[in-house]
Amino acid sequence: MPLVSYSCSAPEPAIAALEVLAKLQDVEVSFSSSDATPSLKAVTEHPILGTTTTESSAWVGCARSLSQLVPSLGLWENAQVESWVESASNNLIPVLSADVSDDLVKVVNDFATKIDGSLSGEYLTGKLSAADICVVIWLAQAMEKCGVSEVSEKVSSWKSSLLAALKPYSGAVAKLAGGGAASSGAGGVPADLADNALIAKLNDFGLEYEAYMHTLCMTAEELVENVKLPSEKETHTKNLFFKDKKHGLFLVVHATATTMNTKQLGKLLNLDGKVNMRLADAAFLDEKLKVKPGCVGPLCIVNDESKEVKLVLDEALMSYDYIHSHPLRNDASVKMTPAALQEYLSKAGIEPAVVDFSSESAAGGGGGGGDKPKPTAKPKEAKGPKKENKDKKKNKEGTKLALQWKKDENFPQWYTDVITLSEMISYYDISGCYILRPWSYKIWDLIQNWFNGEIEKLGVENCYFPLFVSQDRLEKEKDHVEGFAPEVAWVTKSGDGELAKPIAIRPTSETIMYPAFSDWIKSHRDLPLKLNQWSNVVRWEFKF
Repeated sequence: MPLVSYSCSAPEPAIAALEVLAKLQDVEVSFSSSDATPSLKAVTEHPILGTTTTESSAWVGCARSLSQLVPSLGLWENAQVESWVESASNNLIPVLSADVSDDLVKVVNDFATKIDGSLSGEYLTGKLSAADICVVIWLAQAMEKCGVSEVSEKVSSWKSSLLAALKPYSGAVAKLAGGGAASSGAGGVPADLADNALIAKLNDFGLEYEAYMHTLCMTAEELVENVKLPSEKETHTKNLFFKDKKHGLFLVVHATATTMNTKQLGKLLNLDGKVNMRLADAAFLDEKLKVKPGCVGPLCIVNDESKEVKLVLDEALMSYDYIHSHPLRNDASVKMTPAALQEYLSKAGIEPAVVDFSSESAAGGGGGGGDKPKPTAKPKEAKGPKKENKDKKKNKEGTKLALQWKKDENFPQWYTDVITLSEMISYYDISGCYILRPWSYKIWDLIQNWFNGEIEKLGVENCYFPLFVSQDRLEKEKDHVEGFAPEVAWVTKSGDGELAKPIAIRPTSETIMYPAFSDWIKSHRDLPLKLNQWSNVVRWEFKF
């Protein structure tokens, strides 16, 4: 077998990006610092063919060759990667060797803005590539050199999560990441958490903890999926903020593996009378705990200065070695033992209610956790036909605040009641058109955001094509539109004048998109083309 040895020389500190590329592929490369143009030399010694030497030069050439040492990892798959590395090497690396000036600060800020405009997911090119590795390291070095600390939240999250993931491969990167996870004391806390109020509180209390940055996660389910924990004896938390008109406010914190029955919560807390727990909205959450949705954790209970909120902890949390929870932001977590969490609450003057959600009553089973047995019901006497309560029916029909129909009696009318009385939709003055109110649009938002995340993993990008279709273009696809030709809506006037040719309002997107594709795709090199469009289509099925 031939023996291949690699050596690379490049200027400090930017050489750190090349070092990480090599270590990610577990390839041994001899690195040395040099003020000259970066170069990578590969020497192959073959017992028959002899010795051959290949050399790459410049930042892009070295990064490309290092990224392709293990092709199956796909670190350098397309022209986008090369474009990003070249742009970063031309703009950011010169900053590292120059004297700081306002012009250089502007260069760094402009490049961060460019990244912000290009990031549509976790990575610059849809998946982790050499572009993310080189750009994030060089950007972080340039920001440190110029004292630039404020970038957009999107860029900050991207930068923090990548540096945290790459720090095991380079001491220089670990320094840029702020030392990564560290115990109490601001010196070891990630730079993005240096001014965090809860981190400061942990330090004031002298508690042991670790703080780290990670991928932004809106839900506990996303945390479990994207921020893997090293052991089953560690857990993320799921946090729910409830309000009850009679009993007040509750922050419920449980392990992600725990199943909680909200209907049984009142019984577990020994609340008297009727219990009607409802999730509080974002504005109320911000008012009481000074935290945004998705960023909640047990540590934020200290923000409840008026002591109105009752903290409810899952008893199962105390059986884990470590608990991970958010410190007011959902791209970071704090890792601490259950004992440290309890000490934190004690020093903050918080006495939580510790509840066993695994009990029979919590699971929604029979029994009331100590309730007295119910007396045997007496057999009911046979009665004649039930008389309709006309007053009650009249009142119900008068207010229109309750469902007027039963599902098994008239499904269409029942369904209409459900979506209108729940404030999902409102009717419009054109038949067939509806107003999507915030509740229903939120459902659509969640579906769309989930779907976008999934198709981005496949390399699919979003785009948008015009709403209008010319008559000529639509008629070219007669076979395609024949089935719904009677439903096409046409624009025939512009102001007071008639249009020379009517214009169709998009009945389907293919007739608009395919001609463009034929212009863009000239050979196999332009494939695959992976696009998605979120849009409305109009088919005239309305009745006036």
